[in-house]
Amino acid sequence: KDGIGNKSIQTSGYGYIGINAGKVPDMAVRQAIMHSINTQECVDYYQTTAEAIYRPMSKSSWAYPEGCTPYYPYIGAKIPENLDVVNPAYAAYVEELGKQTNDTFTESEQLEFLKRLVEGYYSSLCGYSESNFKLNADGIYTDGQHTCKYTFTIAGQETDHPAWRAMNHAMEILNKVGFNVNVVTDANALSKLSSGALTVWAAAWGSTIDPDMYQVYHKDSTATSTLNWGYKQILQNTGGKYDVELAIVEELSEIIEKARETEDQNKRKRYYETALNLVMELAVELPTYQRDDLFAYNNKVIDEKSLNTDLSPYTGLLSDIHKVRLLKTK
Repeated sequence: KDGIGNKSIQTSGYGYIGINAGKVPDMAVRQAIMHSINTQECVDYYQTTAEAIYRPMSKSSWAYPEGCTPYYPYIGAKIPENLDVVNPAYAAYVEELGKQTNDTFTESEQLEFLKRLVEGYYSSLCGYSESNFKLNADGIYTDGQHTCKYTFTIAGQETDHPAWRAMNHAMEILNKVGFNVNVVTDANALSKLSSGALTVWAAAWGSTIDPDMYQVYHKDSTATSTLNWGYKQILQNTGGKYDVELAIVEELSEIIEKARETEDQNKRKRYYETALNLVMELAVELPTYQRDDLFAYNNKVIDEKSLNTDLSPYTGLLSDIHKVRLLKTK
């Protein structure tokens, strides 16, 4: 009513919560953390200007897999219809309890699943090594070398952040089953990310027009993202600790290379779908939200019809600014 017009465009990026495998070396523990995070709380932070995302790629990309569903469904949410591409441990637990689509786990069932993950109940099913985690005298899971005591970090000094509620609720759940989690804000978080110093953190990616995954996920990439994922420790694989992760990273890198060798968009899309599933299997990055960009303008001053109408994440309202006309004013 005040003459402010607006257009909304899907942004070329997405939000995520990361877990450094170098600091959380057990895959089952990383899976337990992911299942305890309600990503819908991150979406709700933006009210009507964001939506759920289930693979680590912006929905604005032509390569984002159509119809994909959560790989790590939040343990308190309704059971999704499609269990074909989920953590095998989750699918097995659903089947064991005889749950159906849209059913929910009771609180005790939720906690039991997380305990089973950490204690290695699903090790052989998921292909990772047998877990030796037991509760210590303080009631915290440890395998003798690693204790499940973690800091979840929000970048900045404010709690007004899309991941704050989700991280705090995950902390409450995990601390009931033998974790010691603390959620903090950190003004130096972004600089710490550049050296791979954070354990669990919330951040967002910006994406280019091409969906090439080399820089962020290839084993030979020199980008700081690989430090965040724990690639340094995975590739060293001291004592065979990361046998499963190393195999995933090797396969992931090979698929990324194949996608780079063809200009056939349909082939590349299939390669990226497989690659994105492997990233999820690695349990180092949990996509949280796909956000929109909002452009606002005064339509009492600007001729709305002269603004660019071919909108995309890469062409905004002012891409043809030389064509924008002002209205005559008295």
